[in-house]
Amino acid sequence: VATEVPTLYTMIDNLPSLTAAVIAFLSSLRWYNGDSTGILQACFLRKLSSRYMPIFLWIFLQISLSNALTSRFILFLVQFCFGKTSALEGVWMRKVYMSRQVTKFLEAHQNQEVQVVILAAGYDLLAFTLSQQFTNVSFIEIDHPATGEAKVCTLKKLMDQLPRNLYFCHDAIGKGCTIPEALSKNGLTVKNFPTVIIMEGLSFYLTEEENKEIFRELGELFGCDGSIVAFDFFSLDEFGRPSNPNVERLPLLSSIMKYKVMLMGEPFKFGISPAELPAFFKGSGWEPIKSEIAYEDPGREHPEYATMMGIEYEATVKWVSKK
Repeated sequence: VATEVPTLYTMIDNLPSLTAAVIAFLSSLRWYNGDSTGILQACFLRKLSSRYMPIFLWIFLQISLSNALTSRFILFLVQFCFGKTSALEGVWMRKVYMSRQVTKFLEAHQNQEVQVVILAAGYDLLAFTLSQQFTNVSFIEIDHPATGEAKVCTLKKLMDQLPRNLYFCHDAIGKGCTIPEALSKNGLTVKNFPTVIIMEGLSFYLTEEENKEIFRELGELFGCDGSIVAFDFFSLDEFGRPSNPNVERLPLLSSIMKYKVMLMGEPFKFGISPAELPAFFKGSGWEPIKSEIAYEDPGREHPEYATMMGIEYEATVKWVSKK
């Protein structure tokens, strides 16, 4: 049965997401070894911190993301405390998973009109980078207003002109505003042709009903042959902590994660086990894709309908019919 956790905390509407900044920081830590994604993310985060973060965080980011020794030390410290298979590896690997879903989709639909939609994009730069590679494809980011505006302002500082096929929609989805309403308010018209939707780092911050409502709206907007949604999720234990047999030193790590996001005003509200995915999507028009097809990860054992990278799971569903 899906786990839903009641909470007294809510995200602060007029401030950029702190969780998004933490994820971006973890993603950028591999800049020093020549990782192109890490280099771009580090450059973006250093620029972002100069305007949207307190002075002590700005100093920390300038030092840690400009000095290889500092970045190596932070990586060592995280892995020493939590084990090599930890939240850190999970952040890296889930981004690899999401990127692969988008690129596989675009390569499979080279001669068709398609589009890419990123829900709760945060400070991730996937759409920004791929929009320059696939110039004939529309990329749409939908995110929290304060976070999205901070991101766009920072990108404009890094580039003279943003890609013309990259669109931004800044609205608080789920807080009295549906996805169709948000798109309409931002002057965006979405066409009903094959779409890959990325929902990274979002499902566990919503209730079960909010998740079902989002998938229902996605089906109404983008439900057609070829459309897919790639997302990540937690399986939560009875204490509302992430649970995954793939992770070393799990109790300590999961407890820290639970209380960290609560303090940031973005607590975990929902969890589900991989085995429950078919029942969760029954009658929605979406159907889980088996992990061996969605990700093709030979040599590692994953649940039937999800991959198991770090502390979270990743899965992809395809549109089958309107029911």
